[in-house]
Amino acid sequence: MRAEPRFRDQIRCLVLKDRRARALDEALSPADRIAFNDFLVSVVAVLLAPRLGDRCDAEDLAAFSDEVAARHRGERRPVN
Repeated sequence: MRAEPRFRDQIRCLVLKDRRARALDEALSPADRIAFNDFLVSVVAVLLAPRLGDRCDAEDLAAFSDEVAARHRGERRPVN
């Protein structure tokens, strides 16, 4: 999958909580949104594979989500 630079920029803005993230999101056409979501799923899979392995189930994902949420609460940051 070829990643469009604007999709990479949008993910960068989301991660860094850059104000441009909303504008980039609103600029997506319905077809662009599908392509962006596919790219985002790929990015998340690549980032989580070292932590969860290539075969995880719903329980593994739930435990990971609980851990992330607990760390955010511990830092007094809202979970988005």
